[in-house]
Amino acid sequence: MSNTPKPPEKGKRPRQTEITQSASVRRFLITFGLVFAGLMFLTYQVLYLDPIFVPWATLNGKLCALILGPFLDNVTSNGDILGAEGFSVRILRGCDSFQASAVLMAGIVAFPATRNERLMGAGIGLTFLFLLNIVRLCIMLIVGIHHRTLFDTFHTQIMPVVFVVAALGAWMLWALKVGKPEAPSAETA
Repeated sequence: MSNTPKPPEKGKRPRQTEITQSASVRRFLITFGLVFAGLMFLTYQVLYLDPIFVPWATLNGKLCALILGPFLDNVTSNGDILGAEGFSVRILRGCDSFQASAVLMAGIVAFPATRNERLMGAGIGLTFLFLLNIVRLCIMLIVGIHHRTLFDTFHTQIMPVVFVVAALGAWMLWALKVGKPEAPSAETA
């Protein structure tokens, strides 16, 4: 048996629950779009400025070099350039977790939840996407070293999809966790 409401019969007005659900979905989509647009504006107008982005890219490169050091020969991180074994990648704007984080944050803000649930989701989700980006950068260097012909495919086709799916997946897991109705107590059952 499905919990979805039946569409109203021809000539009848929709039930109040259907109107409320429609308004909730509309409110979610509008809030998501506005928050996402605002976060992308912030990304391009503030986070991508050299005084902020260059130290961020340098930090990402240093973390990757630290992780890859035991596995690759002569791993170097010089500013926004990460290299090893005759191959290097430059960490540019877009080689970060900012856009995926904007998707996640817009979903968290738009979804009905408590402030504490949103803060917990944002903290865990943003950390997850940051760490995933570090792993992505490490993988890009390894692919470039060992399979240069696949580098562009990984860089422009595979990894962006992985990142979007990860951001949406993280949001969906959070939404499922906070969106579950409480189990009825023994007194109300």
